[in-house]
Amino acid sequence: MLHLRNSKQKQSKSLKVRSSKPTALIKVFVMGDPRKLRKKYETPKKVWDKDRILEETSLMNKYGLKNMRELWRAALIIKKVRREVRKLFSLEESVSVKRGEKILTRLVKLGIASKDTKIEEVLSFTVEDVLKRRLQSQVVQEGLAKNVREARQLIVHGFISVNGKRVTRPSYLVKYDEKVGYYKPVPIHAAANSGSNPVKDAHEVKGSKDLASESNESFEQSEG
Repeated sequence: MLHLRNSKQKQSKSLKVRSSKPTALIKVFVMGDPRKLRKKYETPKKVWDKDRILEETSLMNKYGLKNMRELWRAALIIKKVRREVRKLFSLEESVSVKRGEKILTRLVKLGIASKDTKIEEVLSFTVEDVLKRRLQSQVVQEGLAKNVREARQLIVHGFISVNGKRVTRPSYLVKYDEKVGYYKPVPIHAAANSGSNPVKDAHEVKGSKDLASESNESFEQSEG
């Protein structure tokens, strides 16, 4: 009897130990739940608006955007800032001044606003003020690329750096104190400076190889 009791007690202890492990794991999973991901853009209320579509298409071509979502993300940044500024007018003066300074410092840091900008002037900002601060636009402005399409290609392929660090996102907003430059030498620009065309040279080399192979074949046939 004593032997049976001891065996039952051992089994119960082992069961308790085994059951305690899954509960600890469950607590870890609950504590580590990922945050809820939200959309970084807002779609327009009226989808088929001709004037809006033409305006957005011209902005896409001007700044080399991949799709409308990139434009809507920039528009949402300005929309949120305007919303915050409008709320300031309904608050007390002491509170609104402090919050207004925070908004202006954030915009100055991004390079969207200058140090002399007043809080009322923020309401007149447009989506182009954000698009001009994109890395793709800054590369063209610094003269590192001829156009926005070439700038996007250089960024995606890892040829552009911000403060010496490689950045491969064309939508990265460059701050006013950050410097944009080449991360590594660009072979196309080196060939352009030397006056040679790499594509043309490759075709010429291929053509010379084809001629050499044809001449060798004709020489072998004549000997045979």
